[in-house]
Amino acid sequence: MNIKILQKQGKSGKEGLKKYADIGALMTGKVCLKEKNFEEFCSILVETLDKWTEELNIDRLGEYGVSTEELDNVVENTGLRNNPVNLNKENIKKLLLNRI
Repeated sequence: MNIKILQKQGKSGKEGLKKYADIGALMTGKVCLKEKNFEEFCSILVETLDKWTEELNIDRLGEYGVSTEELDNVVENTGLRNNPVNLNKENIKKLLLNRI
């Protein structure tokens, strides 16, 4: 979700996209020097994280008793101080729903 939001921000999101692209490039042993490669390397990062989540069989939130009925309460009490993108409550809820 962070990458999608940064892409929508256009010029102001480029610095953040570059950081994600750099991580994706590192995963391939390459370096991301050009803006035109941001999308490619960001995709590699997302695909790798999805693959790891599946391979490592990371539990979904439902395994810890979190249900859709509780999401509004969780969202209200969630702080994202360390997230590089300022997500609104709707974005946070979508992320959580995706992991139940």
